[in-house]
Order: sequence, then C-alpha cells, then structure tokens
Amino acid sequence: MDVIVDGANFPIGSEPGTAAEALAAVSDALRGEGRAMVAVKVDDSPVRPDDLTTSLGDRPLQSVARIEVESKDIPALVEECLNELEQHVPELPGICRQLAAVFQSAQPEEGFEPFERLARIWEEIKRRQALAASVLEISLDEMTIGGVPAAKQLKELNDFLHEAADALDANDCVTLGDLLEYELAPRAEAEAEVVALLQEQAQQRFG
Repeated sequence: MDVIVDGANFPIGSEPGTAAEALAAVSDALRGEGRAMVAVKVDDSPVRPDDLTTSLGDRPLQSVARIEVESKDIPALVEECLNELEQHVPELPGICRQLAAVFQSAQPEEGFEPFERLARIWEEIKRRQALAASVLEISLDEMTIGGVPAAKQLKELNDFLHEAADALDANDCVTLGDLLEYELAPRAEAEAEVVALLQEQAQQRFG
C-alpha cells in the first residue's frame, strides 16, 4: 500500500490493521509537525478528514492500494475556516427571514430553489465549524450556545431542517414559512456565537 502525503511517500511506523488506523497515524504524525489533514482519498475515493472512522469503518488495510492526503499548516487552516465562517454566518438569519416572506407570499414556489441552496450553505458552515474544532482539538458538543448545550442545539437544527425538507417535498409553504421565521432564523443567529467561541479558542492557542 502506498501512503502519499502532499505528493511525497509517507512512511508509517507500526503496521496498522485498518485504513482508518493508518490515517489516524498519518494525522498524529502531521499534528506533530503542526499540520492537519484537509483532503483524503482512499483508492481515489474522497473521505472527509473529520469523519474517517464512520466513513471507512473497519476496512482492512490489505484491501487498500493507495491513500492520498493533503495537509495544511494548522494556524493557516483555522484562519481560513474562520474567515469563511465570518463571511457567511452573518447572512443566515436574514436569508431565513427573507425566504419565510417568500413562502408567505402569493408566489411561494419562488422560494423552493433558494431554500435548497440555504440548506447546502448551512451544511457547509457546520462542516467548517467541525473542522476548525477538530483542528483546535476541542469538542463542540461540550460548548454551550445561548445557554443551550451545543449538541442539543445541533440535534434541534437538524430536526427542523429535516422537517423543512419534508415540507418542501410536500409543497407545504405555510409550514416552511413558519419554520424559517420561528425556528431556523433564531438558530441561524446562534451560529455567530459558535464562530466567536472558535475564534476565542484560536486566539488562545495561536495568539
């Protein structure tokens, strides 16, 4: 099996038993150099660096021919994530309320495609938050956002997004409008606090 990190062969000390263990060894070695994985391919199939165990399961190492990893300097990676979050998070509450108004209007169908874009943007925001937290070696689940545990808040957000997706499939514009205005917009406002907490952690670590 070939392990390639940033275009160069990467030796792994002890022989791991699974692909997930091999990548964990690469991740540990990179962290020792002040770097973190930003992109992973296993036999040309992309794998999310923050979801290695779930994605790969117990896949035996002998079933893998090639692992490719791209890495980035940790402070630079955190700065990039936080800059992107700062750019998009403040827009979320306004977008939710604008879409709520569209679904409550005489032409609610105009909100279908923008809502799907909103869901994709929100998914990417949560992914970026998780990546920054992972690199900073902190647990978002242990944070409290607006007096509510972050794990509970994330579950509620996902539940409401799924409910909104079901309403979208059913062309239930009344429910969509209510969810956007009364449930999703307030949770969009809380995302700014998540970013602020990540920025505080980054400041403490990197100065």
